[in-house]
Amino acid sequence: MKTEATSYQRLREHLSYLGLSTAAENLSGELDRGLNDKLSATQVLEALLEAEVVATKARRARGRLRFPALSGLFHLDRDAARITPSARSRARWS
Repeated sequence: MKTEATSYQRLREHLSYLGLSTAAENLSGELDRGLNDKLSATQVLEALLEAEVVATKARRARGRLRFPALSGLFHLDRDAARITPSARSRARWS
C-alpha cells in the first residue's frame, strides 16, 4: 500500500519528468493551501497549472528578448524556404 509521502514524491517526479518544474516546486504549498482553504482537487490542479503557464510565458518572453532577430525567422515564406530534391535523389526514389 502506498503511503501519502510516497504518492507525493511520485507526483513530484512525474511533474519534473514532464518538464513542469514550476508545478513540481509549488506542489507542497498548493497542497497545503488546498487543505487549509478546503479547495477541490480540480482547484489545486488549476493553480499548479496556472503557475506553470505563467512561468512558461515569462521564459518564452525572455527568450524573445534575448534573440529578437530569430523571432522573424518563423514567419518566412513557405515557398521560398521549400527544399527541392536534387536530380540524384529524384532518380533514386522514382
